[in-house]
Amino acid sequence: MYQFNVFLLSFTKTFTILNLALPNAVTTNYSNSLTNTSQTFTRYNGSGVFHYEMLEIVVTLTGTYTFTCQSHADTYGYLYVNTFNSLNVNVNLIAQDNDNGGNFQFSITIVLQAGATYILVVTTYTPGVTTNFSITTSGPASIALPNITAMTTTSPNSTISETTSTVTTT
Repeated sequence: MYQFNVFLLSFTKTFTILNLALPNAVTTNYSNSLTNTSQTFTRYNGSGVFHYEMLEIVVTLTGTYTFTCQSHADTYGYLYVNTFNSLNVNVNLIAQDNDNGGNFQFSITIVLQAGATYILVVTTYTPGVTTNFSITTSGPASIALPNITAMTTTSPNSTISETTSTVTTT
């Protein structure tokens, strides 16, 4: 709380301004593993074969969201708008991070628009690494994080199918 005194001629008035807090951020947690059977690609700015998982980001409220990874391995995160193509990983890339989460974990903070499609790609800094990981999201609304997998096709347009995942919101 702040107090200000305003002096007008010989008149004194005290105003009290309360700190207005924004609504509490809503957190969502997602956990899974990168395994030897996970999809693989050569990541942007990397060389070698990396295991990865794609998470579709669905937001219902425009605002600033943070995606932070926790793992025993050095993780790397990429955020794409609309689509992700594992054969052309720089297309639609809007954010990436390696270590902003501390302890070799990625953390991406970005404004997301309601109604747009985003893809979070979770991978590692070092090729060939398998690991358990958790993603914690924070923002003005809860986020659905369905795991998605790319189907192998011979056409240049890949298709995507949804699989089940466990998501908890607090």
